[in-house]
Amino acid sequence: MIEVINIIKDLGYASLGAFWFPVLMWTIFVLVIMSAITLVRNVNPLYQYHLRLALVISLPASLLFYGLAGLVNDLVFQQEPVLISLIVIDNPISVSGPAVAESSLSFIGSTGFWIGILNLLLAVGSIGGIGLVYRQVRKLKAFTVSLPEHQCIPVDRLSNINRALLNDLTHEPSLFHSTEVSVPFTYGWLHPVVVIPSDIVTDTNRLNMAVRHELLHIDRHDYPLKTVTELIKMLFWFHPLLHLLDRQITEYREISCDGAVLTDVSISRKAYASLLFELAPRDVHDLQAAVSMAVKSSTLKKRIQQMNLFRYNQTSTIRSIMLSAGVALMAVLFISCSDLTTDGITKSEIETVQQDIATDTDSSQKPLYVINGEILEEQNRTIMARIKHEYIRNIEVLKGQQAINRYGDKGKNGVVIMEVVDREAALSDLKSPEEMQQSAVKKSSDGGDYFVVVEKMPHLKGGLSDLYECIDYPEDAQQAGIEGRVIVQFIVNEQGDVENPKVVRGIGGGADEESLRCVEQAEFEPGMQRGEPVRVQYSLPVVFKLGD
Repeated sequence: MIEVINIIKDLGYASLGAFWFPVLMWTIFVLVIMSAITLVRNVNPLYQYHLRLALVISLPASLLFYGLAGLVNDLVFQQEPVLISLIVIDNPISVSGPAVAESSLSFIGSTGFWIGILNLLLAVGSIGGIGLVYRQVRKLKAFTVSLPEHQCIPVDRLSNINRALLNDLTHEPSLFHSTEVSVPFTYGWLHPVVVIPSDIVTDTNRLNMAVRHELLHIDRHDYPLKTVTELIKMLFWFHPLLHLLDRQITEYREISCDGAVLTDVSISRKAYASLLFELAPRDVHDLQAAVSMAVKSSTLKKRIQQMNLFRYNQTSTIRSIMLSAGVALMAVLFISCSDLTTDGITKSEIETVQQDIATDTDSSQKPLYVINGEILEEQNRTIMARIKHEYIRNIEVLKGQQAINRYGDKGKNGVVIMEVVDREAALSDLKSPEEMQQSAVKKSSDGGDYFVVVEKMPHLKGGLSDLYECIDYPEDAQQAGIEGRVIVQFIVNEQGDVENPKVVRGIGGGADEESLRCVEQAEFEPGMQRGEPVRVQYSLPVVFKLGD
């Protein structure tokens, strides 16, 4: 039972960054775009239709790319400079600090647990919604099977322009009429089906207007797009913006299709408006999964007014699709390039500070450790190194006079302040020694493993003095008045040699190249883990400072 509760808590906390944060960012993006649209008058309904489609589709796309961006960051860009103290710590410390005993009911006060429960409930609702869409599609397919062959609409009853459009379609549809339906509708991906009410088929003019409307839906791939948006709406059924967008998509899909129908000069606008007026009160409750010509009475006036306002042609369609694709790409990039940080700190920065805590055993230089305002006793300070990152709200490091001003003489060696959410849960759900060990191991670009922090860090032979004797201050940097710190990151291998040095923070003027040249020649005592030499990532600052 405890294991299940812990899994729910872990999933709850993980979902904050992996799911809820990108959903929040998508919501902000959509609200901004929708607000901008309302400020622009007389926007072509085709643009309105495609733009809202793009916003809906961008939600799952953003979540996907947000996850991929995090994965790429972990695999490629996680080799951030880890500034290692010039004082080498030779002796390891135990990371098995005391943990608070976990009560069988301690999960009741855990935020992560209730977020996890909420996620499970939402997932159940999503599965049910997707099942509902599936049942609606199956119902439409069963309806097709029930249509007898003699109810097919003869092609010779169609107008020339409808026949031409029928021949141009990639997937030729089947045309039926039925007394069991009250409005024209279309469905089907590879084998589209158009069904027209039998009372409309009796009038050739009305028949061709209805068929024209439905063939344009097929030509514009409206049914596949509706199916995709319906699935997304059900998958994220809890989000009110999706339901609003879905209603607007339906409205603008039909309005834009009306305008496309009336590009045929042989169709009377008055006759077409009359057909829409006739269809308005008819029942469409069984056609949620189909694309229907039905119109709600509340939007009938707007639909008729919009008919004569805009021109519809191939150019406007291409422009609309390109604009919508651009907006969707903006949404994906906006969300994928965002990062859930707490007061500006990332997971890797948290791990770096915790690893420094885990390897700090010099009692004379040991800083003060504080959790949520409480100063930790010496025997409990390793708890900070074992707290999981999802509980950590902020880490602040104070040094020098700033630390003394706040904590007096106790802060003379610096202060590490950690703020956590749900303190009881954080102290009862600590990293195991195995997890501590795994977090210190990374993989380099050549595929080999290396450590970030080990029991005995690499030591520069001859010290920094030998390194600085090697460095010549570049003349270009001197003449340009360039000074500052160049940070070179590299791997110290098992033999103490430098591998793959690179400048992760430079100042230019030739100082970067000079730092690399000397670091490549440096020799180290290799890092040690459990008595064995290992590959260790190391970052070395090289300071360039002009004299008076």
